[in-house]
Amino acid sequence: MENIQNLLLLQFIAHLISDFFCQNEKVCTQKRQRGFRTWYLYGHAVLTFLIAWLFSFSLNYVVYALIIGITHLLIDGVKSLLRKWKYVFIADQMAHIVIIAVVVYFYNQKVGVCLPEYLPKTYWLLLIFGGLICMKPTNVLIQDVLDKFNLNSTDRNLENAGRMIGSLERILTLILVHLGQYEAIGFIIAAKSILRFKDTATAKTEYVLIGTLLSFGVAIVVGVAIMKFKKLLVL
Repeated sequence: MENIQNLLLLQFIAHLISDFFCQNEKVCTQKRQRGFRTWYLYGHAVLTFLIAWLFSFSLNYVVYALIIGITHLLIDGVKSLLRKWKYVFIADQMAHIVIIAVVVYFYNQKVGVCLPEYLPKTYWLLLIFGGLICMKPTNVLIQDVLDKFNLNSTDRNLENAGRMIGSLERILTLILVHLGQYEAIGFIIAAKSILRFKDTATAKTEYVLIGTLLSFGVAIVVGVAIMKFKKLLVL
């Protein structure tokens, strides 16, 4: 049971690495605007296949990793056709997660999961997965929400700095959740609010407020979810 859990987490981690950390703005823009007509999409699918295979720690997983790569290509291609749909980002990520879960299930049924002994235990993989979610994926999610509300900062430096600060504050929040220091999280939110709300521009204030609430909200939800899963899973 533990091996199945670990493989599933490893594949989710592989997905975060390939879909967020291994893509820059140029690749994302080309995929979003041109879809099946750009080689960036196919290159990304190949990279997804390779990383999924690498994180399986098994040569036997090659066909299953190929399925993940091909379905990833198809989902991202369809996503470009539906790019004006409000919930396309969430639907896209949910589709990838479901595919990965199904692939891991059938791999276990047909081949059986056998992972190396030196890999981290389930709890540590959960922490790695949660930490990765709290970095670039959450930045992308927050930006997507802000776009939907037409709240975008015209200051590029502010936006870039906000992403870096956001990643750091979410990692810190995740740590504090695991330490049970919820009062400290409240203190950080209050301190950040005092520093940021000196600006009188309403649009910028709303931009910062929504971004801050989403940032801390995601980190707290991820932290609490990991604590809950820790009690349910075989660790």
